[in-house]
Amino acid sequence: IFIMASTTVRRLLVISVCLVCVVVVVWNVLFHRDGSHYSWTQASFRMFEAERVSEPNDEPILLLDLTRGGGSNHPGSVHMISRSYGGQMTRAMKNMLLHQCWAGSFASNVHVVEPFSAKSSLYHSQSIWHEVESGGVTSAARLSDYFDMGAFNKLSKEHYYASIMRWEDFLRHAPSSIVAVAAPETVSCEGRKLLSQSNASSAILVGPYEELAETCTLSSQYRNFLAGLQKYNFTATTLVCIQCSSWNAPIELSEIRDAVYKYANRSENLTLTFSMWRNYASVGLLRMPEHCKHSDRLAGQVVSSHNLMNQSQYYIQHFVKSTPYISVMIRVERFLTQKNSGRMNESFTSCLNRAIEKYELHRKNRAIPGVFVTLDIGKFGSGELQGTSKQLSRRKFGREGWSVAVDTAFKHFFSERWTFSEWESSFVEASGGIEERGYIALLQRTIAISGDCLILFGGGKFQEVALQQFKAAYAGTSKLCLEAVCTEKTIADQV
Repeated sequence: IFIMASTTVRRLLVISVCLVCVVVVVWNVLFHRDGSHYSWTQASFRMFEAERVSEPNDEPILLLDLTRGGGSNHPGSVHMISRSYGGQMTRAMKNMLLHQCWAGSFASNVHVVEPFSAKSSLYHSQSIWHEVESGGVTSAARLSDYFDMGAFNKLSKEHYYASIMRWEDFLRHAPSSIVAVAAPETVSCEGRKLLSQSNASSAILVGPYEELAETCTLSSQYRNFLAGLQKYNFTATTLVCIQCSSWNAPIELSEIRDAVYKYANRSENLTLTFSMWRNYASVGLLRMPEHCKHSDRLAGQVVSSHNLMNQSQYYIQHFVKSTPYISVMIRVERFLTQKNSGRMNESFTSCLNRAIEKYELHRKNRAIPGVFVTLDIGKFGSGELQGTSKQLSRRKFGREGWSVAVDTAFKHFFSERWTFSEWESSFVEASGGIEERGYIALLQRTIAISGDCLILFGGGKFQEVALQQFKAAYAGTSKLCLEAVCTEKTIADQV
């Protein structure tokens, strides 16, 4: 047909084909660039990021799924950083996950800045920043030292949580103008008024930072935190002040978002700071989105870093030696912090005997020769016990009773093969010289869940996460070797 057509018709056909090609090219440039695909339908508007998982040194993963209806539909990206997550490592991790969950519903493109780990907690400080800037962290560790951050951000994305952004990426990409959120840093607001204007009608005040900071009481730690950020050219320009005097119900996420954007343009990028995130979430100051209640289960799915996995294998080969092995996790803190010293002595001894019985039963019936024991005492033990041991001499249980009870457990499981000091030193060797409490605790837990049988004694959130990780590792096993002795009902019900 083309050949038989007249010259004029042939020219028109060629021009038509060229125009179609131009339209196709323009369409691809506008709607398919950078590997991101935009799907426009009447049912939904959804953005899909390129299918790749970010390694710790890569650019951060973006959460751009808008079909869930949680995030605010605006093009600006939001960078959130909290001064501290409070509590020891397990509690701090839960608070960080709650922050990620809340942030994921705050905006569609949002990141939470990685905290650093020191003294078995997660926080930021000027001294840590200085160490990072000078070439490496010595007194603190990074999240990537603890966890596989590629897998962590992928897990966060799957549950509509905000991704974790590296500190260096935050400094590189976040806007220098800060919106600071201030809230009570006490467990309860009873008898306290955050503002001198106690008759204020709203639970939230928002205004220029310099003006509102005079009436909104900011903790000295938060002021130091904001002052430290100034060294990196960040400046607090807006203050969102949550009043203690007017707080009588959890504050909705939409209220905070509206306050934040009262002075900020929704189309612009945003830097948002918080002080103690624990108090925003754990005491009910902010209402958490419904899906955030699953954050505890999410903590059990976090994968250890490659370093921790390799170091745990080193420990098993050089110190456990006999495999398969039974892991016994002993939590002394629950007993040492009881007020009734006589009952404390009796209950610890009774529970210890039950744990030993369970251990002996599985050792003989399953022919398991090896054993691995964790204890929450000593220089790598619970932070709650660091000051407790100084008070033990005032109680009937006393230092002597505590030592005898612990020695009984230690000598039974190790048959006097090790001293307590040698046992502590073994983890320092396996970790390559690291002596940070939080790191050693996670190393111990990684070794424990690698065992063929797990006995939990004493309970607590740390052991609950170990339980979830152990069950996940042995999912589908017909005869799971798992015991809980003198733990909370929440743990016992999962065994």
